[in-house]
Amino acid sequence: MLKPYRRNWVEIIGSSHGLVCISPCEGALFLYNPTTGESKRLLISAGGEEFQTIGFGFDDLTDDYKVVKLVADGDNVLKSSVYSLKSDSWRWIRDLSYEHKDCFSSGVTLRGAVHWVFANDSQRVVLAFDFKTEEFREMLLPGEEAEDCGHSYRNFVVGVINGRLCLVNSCYEVHDDVWVMDEYGVASSWRRIRISLLYRSMKPLCSSENGEEVLLELDGDMVLYNFESHGSRYLGIRGVKLSDGFEADAYVESLISPNSYGFVN
Repeated sequence: MLKPYRRNWVEIIGSSHGLVCISPCEGALFLYNPTTGESKRLLISAGGEEFQTIGFGFDDLTDDYKVVKLVADGDNVLKSSVYSLKSDSWRWIRDLSYEHKDCFSSGVTLRGAVHWVFANDSQRVVLAFDFKTEEFREMLLPGEEAEDCGHSYRNFVVGVINGRLCLVNSCYEVHDDVWVMDEYGVASSWRRIRISLLYRSMKPLCSSENGEEVLLELDGDMVLYNFESHGSRYLGIRGVKLSDGFEADAYVESLISPNSYGFVN
């Protein structure tokens, strides 16, 4: 008799200031501290939406952890809401009008904002949500050269390399480049970098202090890549079979409790 399928894969939404936001199944969202083992489940509507994406970060102005959620209603309207750990509640922010064909991944947090790739009426853009101001802003992509991929399905995702925003073409066909924004928010500072690895999907995880090496999640493997020598080394994790699929993110140890943070006794 066949055993019923059980999902054992956990999506990592993001990591910030000692807490990690994870989704172990559809409709479930947790703030988790891997050091202490404490977790807090956030109330969130379960399923039913055509599309949704989530971002996680820290607002250092109000000293608060926040989760932002974008949900599509089927007419290219994204309803945005934000969760505050201090108030333990969700608030509607505003409705947005974007196509969501490029954004089947969680947002990437950098400089106090979470970023995705969306398309407006005329072009793809990087859409950023600022955790301090709770406002959205657009940043232009590198331009036509970034979209010179001739494959039928094109999919762009954002990442972070050496503290800089980057753009990866993850269209499930082979690529060997990545775009890096040298000056944050300045569209003219996008720079194309060729790498000596071929990939279909790639996610930068973290960089060395000197910026020479970056740890990548690349086509189901964990790879350490050197930008100076263009050498690479495939890494394994003892006791983990990476070929079965994995999620990874950078985490800084802390004793912060998601259950009592911000609450006054």
